[in-house]
Amino acid sequence: MPPPLLSVVAAAMCALPAFAAPPTVLTTSPEHGRAGVDAQRTPQIIARFDQPMRTGSHSWVGGGAMFPKLSGQQHWLDPQTAALPVSLEPDHDYVLSLNGGRYHNFRSARGEPLEPYQLAFSTRALPTTTEHNRAALDTLRDAITHHY
Repeated sequence: MPPPLLSVVAAAMCALPAFAAPPTVLTTSPEHGRAGVDAQRTPQIIARFDQPMRTGSHSWVGGGAMFPKLSGQQHWLDPQTAALPVSLEPDHDYVLSLNGGRYHNFRSARGEPLEPYQLAFSTRALPTTTEHNRAALDTLRDAITHHY
């Protein structure tokens, strides 16, 4: 006697591969679209994902003058957080992507690729000597007035 139709359908569905939701970027540091990033206090670009990732691969994509200069090897802070050591310049625009073009190595632990994610930000200009001195003097006056 043939199996009931419901059993055949259930067996067929179990044989299909399970597809996981592709990962997404939860946050980046610097944030996308951020202006006035302090180049001297930003030693790395960080991307946090919504799920564990394959920590053996990555695709930081871009090039030319708008791609940050690397100061070390990309690494993972934990299975959901990638870090790219950089040396940023003041008063500069930056654009890069996580995955893009033919590079799709940011993947979830289950193998689903991240949809390309563009990250753009700009750094602020260094203060002039006069501005820097004025700010230092204001800080000193405040310290003397309130703490001594």
